[in-house]
Amino acid sequence: MKFRNTLMILAAVLWFGTGSIANAAPGNEVKNQTEEEQLQARLEAEYKNAMTAAEQQRLAAETSMEKAREQLEQASSQRALANKQNAEALSAREAEMAKMNEELNNARRQLQETSREIARVNREIARARTDRNSTSFVYRTSEKPVIGVILGDVDDGGVKFLGVSPDGPS
Repeated sequence: MKFRNTLMILAAVLWFGTGSIANAAPGNEVKNQTEEEQLQARLEAEYKNAMTAAEQQRLAAETSMEKAREQLEQASSQRALANKQNAEALSAREAEMAKMNEELNNARRQLQETSREIARVNREIARARTDRNSTSFVYRTSEKPVIGVILGDVDDGGVKFLGVSPDGPS
């Protein structure tokens, strides 16, 4: 604001300054001309100072703007790097989850195969016991299904239950 006022005064003096010299008295002409030259020199110096200050402010503003651009670019690159790292971490987690699901499915298959093997071994053991310890009797009293159980020897407490017949209705 100070520089604007100085510029306006300088422009006014330069514009109206020439008219005041013509209207001055002839004796004072030299004095007025000297004063006017001094005033003009002072105004020109003030103008140069104002222009220099304005140029310095412009340069400072450009420097500040360049710093802001650099900071913006840094923030942008950091954001891009963070997004890339997040994407990599997400894909790593997804790959790990897929691997864990595969391992879980393999464990389930192994458990199912193991339980089948245990059932097969139990059937074989039950058959071997029945062949040694008891005799099988099959009584058909009707067309209804019969529970297939393997009974053992009879003692004072009752009949010993040895197992269930393989592939039977029980």
